Amino acid sequence: MRTWNIKSARIWTFYAVLLGGLVYSAIAGMESTYASGPCTAQECSAVQNSIAPSVCAHQNSQVWFVNCSVGSTTWDAECTNGYQFNGVCPG
Repeated sequence: MRTWNIKSARIWTFYAVLLGGLVYSAIAGMESTYASGPCTAQECSAVQNSIAPSVCAHQNSQVWFVNCSVGSTTWDAECTNGYQFNGVCPG
């Protein structure tokens, strides 16, 4: 009977460690691992003239709008088919 309890404790310990690792991985995966800075005029131009048209072309669509303000840290865009995407300026 004692042997079964030790085996049971080992397997539950293993599952607890596994669960802890998965939770840690999920939390660490949500954190930003890159630095962002304010968007420059050149970065906004690249989003509007290169990135957005390329992404929308892959969606068999065209650019509906691009929102990129110099000084902001993020940009977003939408294609005419409703596909939305965004990004972070590296700054």
